[in-house]
Formats: sequence, C-alpha cells, structure tokens
Amino acid sequence: MVIKNKIWEEMKQAHANVLCVKWYTDKQRKHERYYQMFIALVASGGTFGYLLNEIAPLISSSIIAFVSVVKALFPHFIQPEKELCILDGLMDYYNGYMTELEHLYFRYETEDISDKETEEFLYHLKKEEGGKQSTFNRLVRSIPQKRHEKIIKESETYINRVYYNNYEQEK
Repeated sequence: MVIKNKIWEEMKQAHANVLCVKWYTDKQRKHERYYQMFIALVASGGTFGYLLNEIAPLISSSIIAFVSVVKALFPHFIQPEKELCILDGLMDYYNGYMTELEHLYFRYETEDISDKETEEFLYHLKKEEGGKQSTFNRLVRSIPQKRHEKIIKESETYINRVYYNNYEQEK
C-alpha cells in the first residue's frame, strides 16, 4: 500500500506541475502579446500623429525606447521566449512522467510486477525527475498563493475523479 500511495502522490504532483506550467506560460505569453501590441500602437500613433502634431513621432519614439530599455534591464517583467520554450519542454516531460506513473500503477494493480520491482522503477523515475524540479523552480518565477491552492485542488480533483472514480458520486 505504501508504494501505491507514493505513485499516487507522484502522479498528483506531476499533474500539478503540468497545470502550473500551463498557467504560467499562458500568463507570460499574454504579457508578451500586450507588450508587442503596445509597441505597435505607440509606433502607429507616432507615425500618424505627425498629421496632428510635429512632436508626436519624437514622443512615440521616446516611449518605445524607454519601454525597450526597461524590458532589457528588467527581464523578469516579460520572460524571454527561450525560457518559456524550456518550460514547454518541462510540461511535455511531466505529461510523459505522469503516463509512466500511470502505467506503473496499472502494472502494480494487476500484479504484473512485484513490490520490489515497482519500488525500483519508481525510484528510477524519481531520480530522472529530480533535475527537472530545479529547472522548474528557476524558471517559474512566482505563482500567487491563491493560484497555487487552486492548482493543488484541481490536481486532487483530477486524481480522485480518474483513479477513485468519484466522478459519478459528485453528480
């Protein structure tokens, strides 16, 4: 039973990591789209603002330069796409990790493998996952506490619905 609980906790954590990365990258990419839209609007305003005022292009160019310098000096405001791509890779990894854990769980439940073999395979998977967590912690800069609690709750609901078959009971 202890091994089964470890597998379940790992599945829940992997699912929570997937939800966390998905939410975080969506949020960061949304900020990047707003930034690009702002730059385009200010540039367009400066270009067409010349018809109304001679200094409009100077003002819009100054705003664009200021915002670009701020983005370069403070990259934590808008995370670089390269880091978001690494996080996308982590999300793929955790989806695969969850699949491996599900397969291990079903093999264990059907007594296809022994307790010892299950434990060894679980620790092998866990060893591979260890390095991924530090990358995850480094690149996911902040998650609000309420969002974190919501992610944990969603993950628990998912695990309960899929593995404890509580879906019918909730209706």
